[in-house]
Amino acid sequence: MINRLLIKLVFAVDGRSKFVPPLREGYSSNGIVLTNSICSAGELLEISMSYAVGLVQQAVNVVTDSYMRSPIDYFEMTRARPSFSATLMIGTWSRLSFHTTDCG
Repeated sequence: MINRLLIKLVFAVDGRSKFVPPLREGYSSNGIVLTNSICSAGELLEISMSYAVGLVQQAVNVVTDSYMRSPIDYFEMTRARPSFSATLMIGTWSRLSFHTTDCG
């Protein structure tokens, strides 16, 4: 049973560097998009941790300019609000420059 249970990890990716043409220098607002990794619980238990890390890296690597623009276009056309019920979302602030940002 556990081998068939799917685990979906949803997380935000900073896509500010993905835009073509690039965002203007000094842009300091958000530029995130959600991506995800999916595998079975059995895979997580049976395969090495590096497998799980690889799944996350693959999900980050698919974030391109068109990936960033796709949800923007969708929300502009539909004004739909996505549902996140029964969803675990994680995020990291490890790259935020708290000590060097001048908020003015």
